Amino acid sequence: MAFLHKELNESERAQIKQDVKQIVDNFGAVLGSLGDLPMEGFIERRESFREETLEFPCDKTMKEKILENAPHKNKDCIIAEKKAW
Repeated sequence: MAFLHKELNESERAQIKQDVKQIVDNFGAVLGSLGDLPMEGFIERRESFREETLEFPCDKTMKEKILENAPHKNKDCIIAEKKAW
């Protein structure tokens, strides 16, 4: 696709600048009419941490399952090659 290029004279440049200024001013007026908006990502909580009262039940066979799925293992460890991906 070819791009169209046109040399602008001074009156066309002035018109474009005027149109841009009008667009920016209108945008600013709309933003100003919105008022105060809540901050994004801000959540007020009464408590920010949860009390750790009960231990999470763990699966005693988890280690065996992981080692079973590992392609390269050595007794109790997974053998991984650095930057092998």
